Amino acid sequence: MERLLNLASKEADAAEVFFIKSAETPVSFEANRLKFIETRMVEGAALRIIRNGRIGFSTSSKLDEPDILVRNAVASSEFGVEAAFEFPATSKAALPTPRVYDAGIADLDPGYMIKLGSEMIARVLDAEPGAKCDVTFTRDVEEISVGHAGGGPPVSYRRTLFEGGMEVTVVSGEDILMVSDYNASSAMNIDFRRLTDGIIQRLIWARRIVPVTTGRYPVIFTSRAMVVLLLALKVALNGKTVLQGASPLAGKLGTRVMDERISLYDDGTVNHAPRSAPFDDEGVPCRRTPLIEGGVVRNFYYDLQTAGRSGKESTGNGWRVSRTGERSFEGQPTTAQTNIVVPPGDMSLERMIESMDEGLIVEQLMGAGQGNILSGAFSMNVHLGYKVEGGRIVGRVKNTMVAGNAFEAFNDVVALGDKAEWVMGPYSVPAFLFRSLSVSTKS
Repeated sequence: MERLLNLASKEADAAEVFFIKSAETPVSFEANRLKFIETRMVEGAALRIIRNGRIGFSTSSKLDEPDILVRNAVASSEFGVEAAFEFPATSKAALPTPRVYDAGIADLDPGYMIKLGSEMIARVLDAEPGAKCDVTFTRDVEEISVGHAGGGPPVSYRRTLFEGGMEVTVVSGEDILMVSDYNASSAMNIDFRRLTDGIIQRLIWARRIVPVTTGRYPVIFTSRAMVVLLLALKVALNGKTVLQGASPLAGKLGTRVMDERISLYDDGTVNHAPRSAPFDDEGVPCRRTPLIEGGVVRNFYYDLQTAGRSGKESTGNGWRVSRTGERSFEGQPTTAQTNIVVPPGDMSLERMIESMDEGLIVEQLMGAGQGNILSGAFSMNVHLGYKVEGGRIVGRVKNTMVAGNAFEAFNDVVALGDKAEWVMGPYSVPAFLFRSLSVSTKS
């Protein structure tokens, strides 16, 4: 890395090197049977320079050819965008120290994942003999380094990740029921038996199909469903969206825009959370950024370039992702979330259900991109949902849609759940009970 930085500094005004080395082992079951197990190794570097005020960028997995990386970065700078930032001088002493490495994951025998998947499938089949189960696990071990020419010694860290998910399909005549769940952590702390039992419980609740009439109802979004509804907030709070003038929250710093019980943080310092790190992919220290506090907009989140163009400071949200959304040295940094944390409220899910004379529980949604995300408007198919009558779950609904506006809904909240669950990887969020949303169904 230092050799590459030295070469680059001779050709550019400023230079940055990002290095990643990863070993990934996925295991997959399909229709109750083991499908494959493999190990993939990735090692590569990205060089980003500022030359004559413009950004140059190049990448390579051939680390013994630094001169080619420099030459390509210089060539690309001729057509690069204007740099609105300076590379930071990252001091190791100033970095947070979240726990993101677990030797138990690094040393994990792939046979453990095969055994765990087989046990999860057997547990589901005991409760639902005709089910078809797909299970996936991935163990990932990464080494990340970032260095800046003249910015002190490079900083680095090791990170582990263990993620797993299950999708269960039950076919009965023309009815196809699919129930799924997924989670991820940088430690071996996911309770996959609890995850499996949760799927089984949802299968049991779904056995009876009940009708629902089109109208407006109180609706509970479980923690898993809330991940979809938070999409509008994530986009609106992204500094790049604000800079483009497309965010409905632009110009509203310090303004209350939703129920005062709602707060939302981007927190890259949570121990063992899947997107925690001591620094982002630009070498900026990760932090806990209050985005919404007490319903009031407090901050937007930024990478270096977006922050510079906005006259702000980076919030440690510069991450390199591929076109498929995976961590990659091949992409330039962009503004992206770390872990989204929504503190819990004071009402249990059981009490929420008991409080409803007639309403809906939404567990899984389809069509997250339907509607106008920037405005908050949504109209989504209820992939898995339950009808509530007289304070109890009476069965599953089919051919049903739920619609509304996320920003309006966040101003019409009855209660937040008293437990925030880590779901879908980097989200810690409670269930929400909304007073009234539009529910429609096919005749």
